[in-house]
Amino acid sequence: MMQFYFLSVLLNLVCAFFLFYKSDRNSKLKDIKLLDNPVIILITGCLTFVTGLVKLFLVCHGEKNGIIILGDFIPSVSGLIGGSSLLLQYYKMNSSVELQLPEGVKKVFLDNNFIIAVVCAASAVLHFFLAKVIFF
Repeated sequence: MMQFYFLSVLLNLVCAFFLFYKSDRNSKLKDIKLLDNPVIILITGCLTFVTGLVKLFLVCHGEKNGIIILGDFIPSVSGLIGGSSLLLQYYKMNSSVELQLPEGVKKVFLDNNFIIAVVCAASAVLHFFLAKVIFF
């Protein structure tokens, strides 16, 4: 279980870093070419999404004392949203066909990268320091 805990914290931070890089408020990270690599974006998005999905059903500290669904809810949801946003960014970068999404989905996942980055980073930090606290 601790492996998924560490992976959730690490991938939420990495996802927040990538999403901050893709946001419009970024000015100092524009010179880093590694963050434009589509393979790294795809792998990070997939790993973050899958880890968020697994963390939705696994509790950090023991199955006997934990509540199954509410165990790591905020880090799990932020991983799902951050991973989805990175996967949509990857598809947008590499597709020759224009992405047809509803306006609400486009606003949440593609236009608000900075907000999703802050949520991912905050949930990772809170999850790291407050591991035994149930997030509602």
